[in-house]
Amino acid sequence: MTYIPIYLDDLFSVENILQSRGFKVLSTGSNYNLILKGMKLPRNQIGLKGRNYDTELVYRVFNSRSMRHELLSFIEYNSEINSTDVRKLIENQSFQNSRQAFSTTFEWYIGELMVRDYSAMSSSHSVKITDIKRDSDSQGTAGDFDVLSILRNLGIAYFECKTGRFNRDKILKAVERSLALHCSFVIMCIDGEIQENKLKQSLKDVSFPLTIWNSLKKISIKNSDISVYNWMNCYFISTYGDVDQQINTVLRFNSAKKIIDNFMSESNSETYDRMGYQS
Repeated sequence: MTYIPIYLDDLFSVENILQSRGFKVLSTGSNYNLILKGMKLPRNQIGLKGRNYDTELVYRVFNSRSMRHELLSFIEYNSEINSTDVRKLIENQSFQNSRQAFSTTFEWYIGELMVRDYSAMSSSHSVKITDIKRDSDSQGTAGDFDVLSILRNLGIAYFECKTGRFNRDKILKAVERSLALHCSFVIMCIDGEIQENKLKQSLKDVSFPLTIWNSLKKISIKNSDISVYNWMNCYFISTYGDVDQQINTVLRFNSAKKIIDNFMSESNSETYDRMGYQS
């Protein structure tokens, strides 16, 4: 009998989970678009196997706020390099000195972070999905998601990485895409400091889709000067802060919201009877 290995990231891949929900993935990000062209990606993400020197080097650089900014400054301004790891990265023969490669690799890093630090079942970057509701302006690529992660409860976390300016239109489009794919939440990773007044102005007089509410919350992180912002199931984090710490805050806060909803909701006797219970 021929033994065919079954990998956990095959069983719980973004493609397979979405297919089980009636969505078809057209394509996912290529490793040829990353900062190291053709970088070998892990085969079994859940078991943390298949990682190699190049993968670990890129992850270390992008997982460090200072090294990530140092790399970006080199790409944009040819700035001096002080970090040993960043120097090793740019001296690699596969290094792609481009802003687009940096942005795509940041998307890969966010997905990899979710798998490593938060036990996501799998993650994919630059995901394109067919036959999905278009944005409200009917322009652009339908079903284009920067990062999708399958959580342990099989919920979908969607990350939109904004390396340029963000505004009301981009926020609403990201929220619309998250709703069309039935995501648990969307996190907008803003490349820069989040200016609270600007964010409030962007959402002024705008109701969250499917609701009549417009409630922007500021979530302070203990022992940190960085804050996370929450607009219903949409969160805003800054790449200028500790990305890992901010994602941790989002995951905990989002779980707390679900518990609060359970306490705040109540069903009547008729509802319980229909479900087969007596109250």
